[in-house]
Amino acid sequence: NVIPQSDLPLTLGLIVQTSLTPHQRYALRNETDASYGFLDHMLREDKDKDKAFVVRFGHDVGVLQGLTSSRPKLAAALQLMQTAEFSSGGTLLYDAVCLASNRMMKAQQERKALFVLSDGIDRGSKETLEDAVEAAERTDTSVYSILLTQNWPGPNGKKILERISTETGGRMFKISNGLTVAQIYAQAQEELRNQYILGYTPVPADAGAGYHRIQLTTKKKGLTVEARDGYYSDQ
Repeated sequence: NVIPQSDLPLTLGLIVQTSLTPHQRYALRNETDASYGFLDHMLREDKDKDKAFVVRFGHDVGVLQGLTSSRPKLAAALQLMQTAEFSSGGTLLYDAVCLASNRMMKAQQERKALFVLSDGIDRGSKETLEDAVEAAERTDTSVYSILLTQNWPGPNGKKILERISTETGGRMFKISNGLTVAQIYAQAQEELRNQYILGYTPVPADAGAGYHRIQLTTKKKGLTVEARDGYYSDQ
């Protein structure tokens, strides 16, 4: 069964890294309007069940605004992001994704998506990359990540964000000279408005509890399928 998702309630989470280089901080603070514009367009006036929240993370994880449909409250949270203390003592990326998935998304129904603005490097999380991916998958949450350019050697944040996004049915974007955050949000908005729920019965039907991988393809050439790599079953 294939069901369009465009009319279903939507829950959005914006997760922003605040342990950044001076260049990244400047870029992020200049994209506040783009972030608010994206949330403003996605939260429909006639759909009071649409909600969003804002989380920041650095050496710790903090909720700047819990689930709300209020545009003024979301705007205030994004303004707080501009004046937040940009720390350098840690980057709890995995903890932030787990918190957003388990605390904010778990009780929500229908469409759910996290937007993570980060350099993709975790420093100090109690949770692991596998924990973060599993938390998003178990709560049926797609993760869209926006890679803030890193200009130093070391761990590859791009690969980390790609894995989180790909395995949860989302997508990774990279800020560059030719692609701004506003343009990234526009692309993501188009994708979120054109999603479908695809249901099927596994064979055998009693496949058992645990993680089950799936592969979704299309017979039509030139099309790209973005879907989760699998699902968790408790039975």
